[in-house]
Amino acid sequence: MLRLMVLPVVAAGAIAWCAAAEAACVRSGEPVSGELREVRTTDSTGQLVASFQVALKTPLCIEIDPGEGAVSQEPEQIEDVRSIELVLAVPSESLEFGELLGAEVEVRGRFEHPVESVHTGDAVLVGAEINPIEGAVTPRAIPAVTPAAIDDQIERFVRDFYLSGEDVDAEQIQLLYAPAVHYFGRDDVAATEIVRDKLSYYKRWPDRTFKLIEGTLDIRRLERSGIPGAVYDVAFEYDFDVRRAGDVKRGRGLTVLTIDLNDGDGHILRETGRVLRRL
Repeated sequence: MLRLMVLPVVAAGAIAWCAAAEAACVRSGEPVSGELREVRTTDSTGQLVASFQVALKTPLCIEIDPGEGAVSQEPEQIEDVRSIELVLAVPSESLEFGELLGAEVEVRGRFEHPVESVHTGDAVLVGAEINPIEGAVTPRAIPAVTPAAIDDQIERFVRDFYLSGEDVDAEQIQLLYAPAVHYFGRDDVAATEIVRDKLSYYKRWPDRTFKLIEGTLDIRRLERSGIPGAVYDVAFEYDFDVRRAGDVKRGRGLTVLTIDLNDGDGHILRETGRVLRRL
């Protein structure tokens, strides 16, 4: 997965090329740009863990400064870095990044090696500062007037189905999602995997109540989705109360869906979200 770059002792021309590659590595404090994503995993206890990553358009070489007391004071280099996990300088700012998910951002901080059991990125950026790139367009940033009938159809789906708290059988879940979905920060997740995830969640939290927060439902038709016809981004906030024997979790969450209505039935192309706060 990660490979430390080794500089071979070869002909002078090759050594010069390696030196040029080394100079091109990105160092701590230098800006890196990419798409801001949220990645959802679970920890060793099965609890949901969400983290922010910057997904890079092209792989980078990252230079990591040696720590205090290191045997060698020469910086290490990690090649082929495609994702950088962010450890924010101000953790509470994570609540403000919902609108930036999917947008091009610029980040700065101190690069470190990832810890396999903790981090999901190829590298870690500690003390990360995030700034949107001026002029970059997020998938939700292109508003368009949607027909009232479509708005009503999507609102009924959100209220009466998605937030119903009822179990949905495997066949219905399979039909609801496209064959490959952008699912909580991961691309091309198969619908069969989503079925397993949803059924596992039902089993883990058998008593579930969700309530849409009035005034938060935002429905926008995508004009640059890459798919012709009726494709919509749907974002909303909701209160949740989920329970199992001896455990209760309450709070407020945010969900963002991309729904393709071209075939009349509707399929979810993207699903992401996060907990905004716990009560």
